[in-house]
Amino acid sequence: MKTYYVRMAQSIYDFFPWIKGNTLKKMLSAFLPWMPVKKMELENKVILTLPLLKTKKITNKQYSRMAKKIVKKESLRDIVLTKDLFYQEAFIWQLKKDSVHIFDGKWLEQYLIPDCLFFICKKQKLEEKEISILVNELSDIVKQIIINLAQKVRLLNIITNQINSYQKIEDFLYQNYGIMVRVTNNKKALSKSDIIINMDYSEEKLNYLAELFKIFGDANRIKILFGLSQGEMCVCDIVNLLGMTQSAVSHQLRILKQSRLVKARKQGKSVYYSLDDNHIRQIFNCGLCHIEENYNHEGEGKCQQQL
Repeated sequence: MKTYYVRMAQSIYDFFPWIKGNTLKKMLSAFLPWMPVKKMELENKVILTLPLLKTKKITNKQYSRMAKKIVKKESLRDIVLTKDLFYQEAFIWQLKKDSVHIFDGKWLEQYLIPDCLFFICKKQKLEEKEISILVNELSDIVKQIIINLAQKVRLLNIITNQINSYQKIEDFLYQNYGIMVRVTNNKKALSKSDIIINMDYSEEKLNYLAELFKIFGDANRIKILFGLSQGEMCVCDIVNLLGMTQSAVSHQLRILKQSRLVKARKQGKSVYYSLDDNHIRQIFNCGLCHIEENYNHEGEGKCQQQL
């Protein structure tokens, strides 16, 4: 029995890899929800990519229609959903209505990475030789991926700064499966590898942090965050408080909401905005404290010079 994994399209190129030009891209994006579901089979697993972009606004009707489509076309009984879909109530409701068992996609990568790897090798007519995997934090998912990979490749290099943690996996594989892997912090091993898998997310997290601080780099957005740190407000309140136009406020609120810095709730015809969580308030307050501290130090320095 096949297990089905369902994901949303990450970009228009998932369905139109040949596309060039922004005009054609916009035109095809409008027709994307009417495209057939993209299907890729890997042994006893099937990956279904829905023609829905998570960057676009998707209605409950579209989610419901897409769920009906995959249930009707495929003989689904068990389905694993990615995080984007797991919390879409209309999509989930339709699947449950058709008696489909739904599972969280939290463990998706531990099963799919080895299969995708060998699928690529088969397509490229390559022999599975030496594979290197770059890792940092030892999570349950990473551990399971390493165990799965080690059983299928000739040699697996684990390149990490957490040598002691990964040596326990090295001992486990040798004692239970008779498989030898190499744990090292020397990246020179990459030059001899046929395939490299980068699961070191530490740099990725820093990039996300850089993107977060870019959002704070606009004076209007800072003013809005400062206003919302005092309490919940509607657009009209923010316009009156900051003296900005309604279109400017709405534009900045949209950016802040997409970055999960603010959240909205609807009450009647009005929409009220507030800070997304206490972390945002802490970041904002720490920044203010840092500025005030520097200002006080500068003031003390000037006073001392005058004295």
